[in-house]
Amino acid sequence: MKLKNQTHSKRIFIALLLIFMSLAYNANGQGISSNTQGFSVSAYGTFTNFKSTSYFLNEISEEDGTGYGVGVEIGYGITEALKVFAGYQVVNFNLDNTYTNNTVDAFEAGLKYNFSGTLSKVRPYLSGSAAWNSLSIAFINFTDANGNFIESAKLKSGGYSINAGIGLQYFISPDFSLDLGVGGKFGNFTENFVDGNPLTFDEDVDLRFLFGKIGLTYSFY
Repeated sequence: MKLKNQTHSKRIFIALLLIFMSLAYNANGQGISSNTQGFSVSAYGTFTNFKSTSYFLNEISEEDGTGYGVGVEIGYGITEALKVFAGYQVVNFNLDNTYTNNTVDAFEAGLKYNFSGTLSKVRPYLSGSAAWNSLSIAFINFTDANGNFIESAKLKSGGYSINAGIGLQYFISPDFSLDLGVGGKFGNFTENFVDGNPLTFDEDVDLRFLFGKIGLTYSFY
């Protein structure tokens, strides 16, 4: 009887151990390869091309339309699929030193949708956001609407854009990933100032940015 009880107890213990291991795997296995839920922080470098069809910015965008920059993002994964994020980036377009300064910085907020399950080390995503973009150029020579020539002036422009992108995250570990992405932003500079004086135009001072980026993301969970 005692031997039977011991055998029965061992079977129960083994069964419980297997159940525990199964539960542990189900609880933790989903996060073994990747995690996009909870808070995350990202840092990245970007290559950006700037275009404008407006008469006001067309020549500037043609001369200095290529730039390099850096950015940071803070995100929160509501689920493993859906994440909200906010970020800031600055891009330098003054690569050939045509100007003293030619930069665009942007604040953005948006949503990111992650595909694939958490057992996948490679996860594609779609992103969409709205951004406020600020253009700063010093110095430009400018002829205003009245025909007055203004020399060595500072240009400040600002406006909203809608951004869209696609990307791929490769998870080096469940909480650390390499991020590759491409996308574009499209909008208008609705506020334009030369030496602090507002300018008005009969045309839309549009902006079009195409970009690629590479960065690292760390997730807290």
